[in-house]
Amino acid sequence: MEPIFTISYSEYSVISELSHYLKKNDGYSLYIPASRQEKGVDFILRNSRSRKCVSFQVKGSRSYPNEKDGETWHTFWFNNFIEQYERGVADFYILFGIYPTYAQKRKVSSKNKHWRSMLLCFDDHEMGRILRSIKTKSNKPDKFFYIWVDSSNNEPMGGRGFRGEPSLSEHSIENKIGKIKEESKA
Repeated sequence: MEPIFTISYSEYSVISELSHYLKKNDGYSLYIPASRQEKGVDFILRNSRSRKCVSFQVKGSRSYPNEKDGETWHTFWFNNFIEQYERGVADFYILFGIYPTYAQKRKVSSKNKHWRSMLLCFDDHEMGRILRSIKTKSNKPDKFFYIWVDSSNNEPMGGRGFRGEPSLSEHSIENKIGKIKEESKA
């Protein structure tokens, strides 16, 4: 084992965000594995009252800014990990991306927050369905998919790999926190 213990920024940021919703006073604790090679689990949420644990897998992407006709949006590319996906390994999957906010064109905003995070949460069943549906135009499994966020309204949308361009706002961490709490109490 290496003498240094670290976690990726995406995992740290997701854990930090979840800790705002899942308070220690309510019996919630977040744990990370001691080994970086733990397959399928990046961190675990434990509810001390129910003694139930749920596991999380985090997939991160850098942002790729795009601009057209004065509109700015950011895309986040993810590998289609259908080959490695095993049902039941993780209870929840979180797709994470961070992107800059702009005041004008390419100048970072002078407001308090210069960066925003995109955190989309999918349960195991939802993630499996999405991964299986990611196809090329010739109906073969695609290697990648992307999600994009419009800088003006911060709404996440499905891009390549999704049929049409569906809104994914129902999967935002704010909208999924109830399901996470429910699973940790069951």
